[in-house]
Amino acid sequence: MKFNYLMKRTIDQSYEHFIELDPFVFNYDTDSLAAQATDGEKTVIAYGKIIDSRNPDLTEQAIVEKLAQAKDSVQLVEWTEYMAGRYVLIYQNTKELILFPDATCSVPIFYSVIENKWLISSKQKTIADALELPMSDASVEIKSQAEEQQPLPYDRSMYEGIRVVIPNHFLNVKDQRAKRFFPIRELESRSVDEVIKETITLTQNVVDSYMMEDDLVIPLTAGKDSRLILSFFKKYQDRIQLYTFDHQPKEAEPDDIKIPRQLTSRLGLSYQVLPRVQMDDETFKSFVNYFSGTQNRRILENALTLKQSGLKSSRFVTGDIIPIVKSNFGKKLPESLATTNYLVTKTHNYSDENKRIVRQWRKNVKKHAHENGVSLFDLFFWESRLGRWLPNNMSNYDTMSDPVLIFNNRRLIESWISIPREQRVDTDFHEQIISRLWPELLDIPLTSGTGLVNDLTRNSYVYYGATFFKYYLKKIQKVIQH
Repeated sequence: MKFNYLMKRTIDQSYEHFIELDPFVFNYDTDSLAAQATDGEKTVIAYGKIIDSRNPDLTEQAIVEKLAQAKDSVQLVEWTEYMAGRYVLIYQNTKELILFPDATCSVPIFYSVIENKWLISSKQKTIADALELPMSDASVEIKSQAEEQQPLPYDRSMYEGIRVVIPNHFLNVKDQRAKRFFPIRELESRSVDEVIKETITLTQNVVDSYMMEDDLVIPLTAGKDSRLILSFFKKYQDRIQLYTFDHQPKEAEPDDIKIPRQLTSRLGLSYQVLPRVQMDDETFKSFVNYFSGTQNRRILENALTLKQSGLKSSRFVTGDIIPIVKSNFGKKLPESLATTNYLVTKTHNYSDENKRIVRQWRKNVKKHAHENGVSLFDLFFWESRLGRWLPNNMSNYDTMSDPVLIFNNRRLIESWISIPREQRVDTDFHEQIISRLWPELLDIPLTSGTGLVNDLTRNSYVYYGATFFKYYLKKIQKVIQH
């Protein structure tokens, strides 16, 4: 699904439709408006796909009509806890006008922070072109010190005077400011079994909602995440199609193809291998301009491969979001080690400005996180890895394909991080869900890292040290290359 909207003070003729929200106008393209409802002096618009994970039978119109009864933004935060899908909500009452994102901000909300110049859009370039804003020297420097796929930190954009909303915030339009709404209360204590049961129930409801509309296709590798996703589709096994990208068609088949072949053959599932299509340089340059430097060639070529395959008309399910369950950033490390220096290593960026911004983020959230029992490791993973990497990838995919995020649900993420990290690391979370939903998927073993290095880094402190070693080694290599 392509998301393309612009909120400003006037109607914009370059968009197909508009909705007036005095004194602003929400301009948008046709295929992305889900529903609109008014309750007295309150209005809610859902732009994108919104699902109530407690009830897959609820229509988007019914969901929005309920949300329009929220008396204010505080109640809206409460009532959207179980909402899944990919969407932006626009909520207006007599005092407030806000834009509210999904759990990972998978539909971007870029906004101008220049006084009296209110522009909000799904694309930063749209705002920059309209206001004739220059590229940010700081952002260009940050991007130059990272690989192409690494995003900018915190709420930064590629332009002066533009910011982006990150998870756990909503945008107050009139103040031109993003407001944090989590963590502002202590997380309730949950058992592993309780969270696993809830994960199964809510995610199955989301899958059911999507499958009511259309069949989905699922990428399959040798790893855990794709097999976990597949387990939610057991009752749809006659309708789903599975595929794997072949990144090196002329070489021997890797495990990421061999194992899916074995598994799908044993279970009689539809499966195909898609040789990955290479994008020509001229086409890629057009995307460099379109994304203002936040393009990702690997993702664009994945999308192009799907577009040129027999699966081009189907939505596909991605494995994003679920890795936060295993506390990939924090392992069993004490909170005292969630330092700025360590968090910076997880950005894979080597600029001083990037470090300064990460330090600012940590300073802003530390007190709220610790008072409410939220790990800085988890919060950084959510707001940086899920909140910046994932939306950037989704925007690249959206150009030529239609990705689906079945775990994009604030209730799930909060439930997962409510379990102490030590327990999550020691729990076979993926395997427990698979064994309850589709145990035959475990007949062929899941692959995991092997070898001495992997065994050593299972120790959280060895992993911590190795993370720094790898980061500074790559930093030295980058300096030498330049």
